[in-house]
Amino acid sequence: MKDISLEEKSRAIKISQALEHFFEENRGTLELRSTDAYEVLVTKNLVERDRFRGFFFREFLKKLNRAGALGFIPQCRLVAGEWHFRSAGKQALRSEKLRPVGGAPAPTVEAEKLHGICLAVEKLPKRDVSRLTYLELAKRKLYHRAYEYWSKTEEALLLQAEQMGLGIQELSRIFGRQPSVLETRLKELH
Repeated sequence: MKDISLEEKSRAIKISQALEHFFEENRGTLELRSTDAYEVLVTKNLVERDRFRGFFFREFLKKLNRAGALGFIPQCRLVAGEWHFRSAGKQALRSEKLRPVGGAPAPTVEAEKLHGICLAVEKLPKRDVSRLTYLELAKRKLYHRAYEYWSKTEEALLLQAEQMGLGIQELSRIFGRQPSVLETRLKELH
């Protein structure tokens, strides 16, 4: 999630909460297209009205999708080039609590605590990449903290996030490291 800022993650969570609230209030509505979801979000002041009926909203969704962060809006699916939204049910972000997307049900995670971990990870020091190989640099395009040295601070944050019930894919998105690397590090720390 190298290209996704903390503000964008927070915005995505708020969008998810608003969409899920809409589906709860309108139980007869099973699906929304992006233009319909856009209208809902404009009324909640989560996106700005534009003359293209949601162009910037759709661009935001594309950015989340490219960064592998669409899980922050679990209601959203890209179907045949169009954005569609359905209730996420148990996977939804509710009442300032986040439930990881996919896998077995996990304990709820407080969004504020998660936000603090994301912020701390983004502030971790970064090494000079001039000595990395071409393949290592290519891997960093997928995982922005690949080949970074582990610090005690990052290890503590990883353990904290794991204790919050986040799955390995969510941890990978937050820490910017390969899932297999995180699994190995967690085994070493236990």
